Amino acid sequence: MASDVAVVTMVRDDEFFLQKWVEYYGGLFGRKNLYVVNHGFEEMVDRVADGCNIIGLPGHAHKGFDNKRWRLLNGLVNGLRSYYSHVIVGDVDEFVVTDPNFFPNLKHFLAKKRPGRVFTPIGLDVVHLRDKEPEPVTPKVLGPRRFMAQRSLFQTLHYLLRGACCTRWALYHVRSVVRSRGLVSAAPEIL
Repeated sequence: MASDVAVVTMVRDDEFFLQKWVEYYGGLFGRKNLYVVNHGFEEMVDRVADGCNIIGLPGHAHKGFDNKRWRLLNGLVNGLRSYYSHVIVGDVDEFVVTDPNFFPNLKHFLAKKRPGRVFTPIGLDVVHLRDKEPEPVTPKVLGPRRFMAQRSLFQTLHYLLRGACCTRWALYHVRSVVRSRGLVSAAPEIL
């Protein structure tokens, strides 16, 4: 599947969300357009992200890891911008989704946007209310998990990259929501 969108993440010890990430973004843009930084050379990453572009890194702990991680990811994004119209970067447990009332999915949204723009998604954390949502989060995350808390801190871009669509703990433009005591309830068909 040819695509003008690349998606980048870094993962360590998170098979559950890597599987969801590959399924979601691979379904939209094709696995060959996904870039997974494998922190720790985990065999699980090679298996789950088969068909994606995998970059292995040593997994030892070191000072300033988060700054180094984002410097690496942003450097990769800068390079990919030369080849793709849009580049999305975020953690493996972050998903950018569109309001289905306006765009059927992220691929359609980006197809309507010209390159060279930065889009900042609305940041929402999915909250598990065990007494209201006992179901497991399979096959979808937002089906059984319908409550979210807005985190304005996570809406800030760490680096403004011309031509990049960056995410930080993000769901993009989740509409179909109802606010209730600081939580947001989302429609289950979104993701």
